[in-house]
Amino acid sequence: MTRLWRSFRCLMVLFYLLATPGVMFAHARETSKAEALLQTMSAEEKVSQIFLVTFEGNQVDEDSKIFQLLSKYQIGGVVLRADKNNFSEEETTASLRELTRSLQEIVWEASSQVVNIEDTGHTQGFTYVPLLIGVQQLGNGYPGDQILFGVEQLPSHLAIGASWDLSLANQVGEILGNQLSSLGINLYLGPNLDVIETVNNEAASSLGVNAFGGNPFWVGEMGKAFVSGLHTGSNNRMLVVAQNFPGTGNSDRSPDREVSTVRKSLGQLTQVELVPYFSVTTPSFGSPGCVDAMMISHNRYQGFQGNIRASTRPISFDSNAIQQVFSLPEFASWREAGGLLISENLGSGAIRRFFDPNDVNFDARQVARNAFLAGNDVLYINNLISTGDPDPYTTLISTIDSFVQKYREDSAFARRVDVSVLRILEAKSKIYPNFAFPRMSNEVVEAHSAAQETTFDVAQAAVTLLSPSAQELDTLLPDPPLWYERMMIFTDVRTISCCDGCPSTTAIGTHALANALVNLYGPQAGGQILQNRINSYSFTQLTEFLDNLETDMAELIESNLKSADWLIFNTLNVSENIPSSAALRRILAERPELLSEKKVIVFALDSPIYLDATEISKVTAYYGLFSKAPAFLDVAARVLMQEYAPSGALPISLNAVGYDLSIVTAPNPNQVIRLELVMPVEAEQAPATSVEAEEDVGEPGVEGDIIFDITPTPAPTPLPSFKVGDLITIRTSPILDHNQNIVPDGTRVRFDFRISGEPDITQQFESTTQGGVAFFNYRIESAGGMDVIASSGLATRSETLQINISPEGVMSFFAFTPTPLVSPTPEPTPTATITPTLQPTPTSTPEPLPASYPSLGDWAFGVLVMGIGSALTFMIGLLWWGSSRWGLRSALCALIGGLGAYTYLNLGISGVKDWIQQSGTLYVIEIVVAGLLIGWIAALIWWMGTEGRYPKRNRR
Repeated sequence: MTRLWRSFRCLMVLFYLLATPGVMFAHARETSKAEALLQTMSAEEKVSQIFLVTFEGNQVDEDSKIFQLLSKYQIGGVVLRADKNNFSEEETTASLRELTRSLQEIVWEASSQVVNIEDTGHTQGFTYVPLLIGVQQLGNGYPGDQILFGVEQLPSHLAIGASWDLSLANQVGEILGNQLSSLGINLYLGPNLDVIETVNNEAASSLGVNAFGGNPFWVGEMGKAFVSGLHTGSNNRMLVVAQNFPGTGNSDRSPDREVSTVRKSLGQLTQVELVPYFSVTTPSFGSPGCVDAMMISHNRYQGFQGNIRASTRPISFDSNAIQQVFSLPEFASWREAGGLLISENLGSGAIRRFFDPNDVNFDARQVARNAFLAGNDVLYINNLISTGDPDPYTTLISTIDSFVQKYREDSAFARRVDVSVLRILEAKSKIYPNFAFPRMSNEVVEAHSAAQETTFDVAQAAVTLLSPSAQELDTLLPDPPLWYERMMIFTDVRTISCCDGCPSTTAIGTHALANALVNLYGPQAGGQILQNRINSYSFTQLTEFLDNLETDMAELIESNLKSADWLIFNTLNVSENIPSSAALRRILAERPELLSEKKVIVFALDSPIYLDATEISKVTAYYGLFSKAPAFLDVAARVLMQEYAPSGALPISLNAVGYDLSIVTAPNPNQVIRLELVMPVEAEQAPATSVEAEEDVGEPGVEGDIIFDITPTPAPTPLPSFKVGDLITIRTSPILDHNQNIVPDGTRVRFDFRISGEPDITQQFESTTQGGVAFFNYRIESAGGMDVIASSGLATRSETLQINISPEGVMSFFAFTPTPLVSPTPEPTPTATITPTLQPTPTSTPEPLPASYPSLGDWAFGVLVMGIGSALTFMIGLLWWGSSRWGLRSALCALIGGLGAYTYLNLGISGVKDWIQQSGTLYVIEIVVAGLLIGWIAALIWWMGTEGRYPKRNRR
C-alpha cells in the first residue's frame, strides 16, 4: 500500500510539472542561463560586475583608462555624465552613439581574446557579459539632464505632476525610453520618487523640479506610469532605477553636502516616503510599471535606525536597516524576484565628510567594502579617491583588487558576491536574452514631432495660476497687452556647456518669450502686438542696473522701466552661486516705485517656492510653468495674451499662496457621492482591490468594464435572490478632490446603514478608496428594508440607496438624492474637462499677410494724416508765401504726394510688405508723412522757381 501511495504521488508531481511548463520551466531556463554563466566566470570577472563607474572624456582608444577598465577588468557598467566630458560637441547624438557602440565593442573583443592564467599554465578568455551604460536624464535640460543637445528637451518631473495626467506621464516616459535606447543607453537612473512635504528646507530646494509632487499617492502613480513608458519606449531594453530610496524629500539638508536625517517613525515613513516606491514594486516583477532596481540614498532614517547620532551610518551602509526595509511585504516579493539594489555615489562629498570629517585619512577600499556588505548589489563610484592616491582610477583599481583578494580568502564574502552577481546577470538577461551583443540601428535619433507635441500638451496641462484667484485676475487684467502698450521682459539667462571646451549656449535666450509673442501675435499673425514695443533683458543686466553701474544699458533699462506698461519676469531657481538669480526679489524690495501702476507678471520656469507671500503680493499675476523647454514659453505667451486659461494645479503645498495640498486632495464637499449595489457576478469580477487608479474615472458611472446606473430616479433593475446571511457589496462612484481628480488611495469612506422601522438605529462602517472608489461588504441579517448613505471627510452629500429584501429572498433597490431645503450652488459634473487643444507654434516661417494689407484702419489713419498735412501746407503757403493761390497749390502738392505714397504701399512690393509687417500702422503713417513732405518740397521748388526767384515781379 505504501509503495502504491509513493507511486501515486510521483505521478501527480510529474503531471503537475508537465501541465505548467510555461510557468515553471521557462523561469528555470532563464535562471539556469545566468547561473551557468556565473559558473564560467573568474573571481576577477565576478567582482568587476559589481562596479558601476564613471570615466573622464569621450575617447576610448587603447591608451584611455576606460579601455583598460573594460578590457582587463570587465567592469559591469558605466555612467555617462556631462561633468566628465563624456559628450564632446553639440552633435551629441552621433558622437554618443559612437561612444556607446565602442564601449560595448571593447567588452566583446576582450571576451574573444585568450589570456594566460597565472600559475596554472592554462589559457582562458573572458566570459562575455553586455555592459550597462547608464545616464540620468530627468528632463528640463540642465542640470536635470546630462544629454543637453541632439535630443528633444522633455518636461520636468514637477511639470508632469502639475498636469495630474497619468497618460502624459506615460507618454513622456515612452518618448524618453525610445530616445535613450536608440542611443545605446540601457540603464536609466531615474525617476525621482521623492515626496516634497515642505518647501522651506534645503533638500526641497535642491530637488527643485526633479520630483513629481508632494502627495505620496500621486507621486507613486506618476512614477509608475513614467516607468511603464520607459520600458515600452525602449522595447524592454532598458533597466530603470528608482532614485533616492527610501525618499529624501523631507530630509533636513541637501544630501550632496552632508549625510542628512529624516526624523520620522516607521509608520510615518510607510504612509508618506515609501508609498511611491510601493507603487513601482508591487506590480509583478518584470511588468512595465515595475522598476528593475533602486538606488539607496546616503540618508539616515529614524524609523529604521532608531535614535540618530552623529555616528549613525547612512542607511546605504546599515545592513540591519536595509534588511528591515526589504522585509516589508511590499518590497519582499520584489527583492526575492530579482530586484537590484544600487548604492548612491560612494564618492560624494557627504560620504567623504562622514567617514573622514577631518580630511586626514579616507580609505575608499573600506568604504566600498562596507557598502557592499550592507546589502548593495551594485556600487556606483564617481570621484572616489583614497587619501594618498594620485587619481580616482588608481583608487578604483586597488578597490577591485582588494575585493578579488577578499573573494579568494573569505568563502562567506565569495558567496555574498555570487548572490549579487547572479542578480546582476539575471537583470542583464532581461534586456539581452542569451546575453547577445547589443545591436543598434544606424538611424540617428532626431527631435520628432511626437516629442514636441507631448511636451506642448504637458505645458498646456501644467501651467498654473498661483496668485491671485482667477476671479480676481479677471478684474486686475481685463485685457491682454494691447498693440500700443510697451512690454519689458526680464529673463534669468544662464550659460551652459555639455563639456569643457564645448561651445557655450543658454538654457533660455534673452529674447525667447519675445520671439514666441511675435510668432504668435505679431504683425504676421494678426497684429495684436508690435515687435518694436517689446524690450528684452537678462537678469544679469537688471542686476547691473540695481547695482547702479554706470553703463549705457543701465540707463536704457531705467528709461524703459519708466515708460513700460507691462513688466514680465521669467524666473528660475534662486542660487547663492548665481547672484543675478535674485534680481526679481531685489527689484521688488529695493525699487518698488518702478513697479507702481504697472502690470507685473511672473512666470516661474522652475519651482515656484522662491518667492514669499510679501513678494507675491507685489506682483499682478504669478504663474507656475515648472519647466523651461521652448513649448512652455509658447504656452506662457498664450497665457499672457489670454488665449488660454491656466488649467493646472500645484502638485506641492505652497504656504506663500495659501495652498495646502492635503486639503486640495481631500474629498470635495460640493459633490454628491453615488452608490451602487454590485451584482453577484460583478462582485466576483471586481473585488475591493480591483479598481486601478489608471482607469478612466472621470465619468461617474463608468468604472472599467462595469457600467452602473447613477440616475437619481428609480429605475428597473434585475431582481437577484439573496438569503439571510449572504454578503452584498456596495460601492461608491469615483470620489473626487477639489481639483476634480480622484482622491488618493486609502481615503476613508463611511457607510451608514439605517434599518427600516428602526430610524433611531444606525450602523456605521468604514472602508477606504482604491482608484477613487470604495467598496463595502454587508452581511444580510434579516429580511426587510434599509437605507444606505456614504460620506468621506467633508463630502457628506450622497445618494440614498434603498434596499428591500422580501421574505422569499428577492431584492429590490433604487437610489435617489434627497432634495435639500436650500438649493446648493450648482456644481459642475465631475467629468473630465474637455478643453480645445492648442497647437504649438509652427517652427516654419509664417505665411505673409494678404495682399489687401494695409488694413481699413490704416487707410483711415492715412486719410486723417493727409488731411492734417494738407491743412498745414495750405497755412504755410498762405502765411509764408503770402498768397492764397500758393497756399492752395502747396496743399494740393502735399496731398498728391501723400496719396502717391499710400498708393505705393498697396503695390505689394515685397520689401515694403516686410516693413509693414514688422511695424504695422506706425510704418503706414510714416510713409504717408514722407509723401506729404515730398509733395510740399515739390511745391516749394515750384514757388522758388517763380515767385520766390522774382519776388518783385508781381509787384510791378
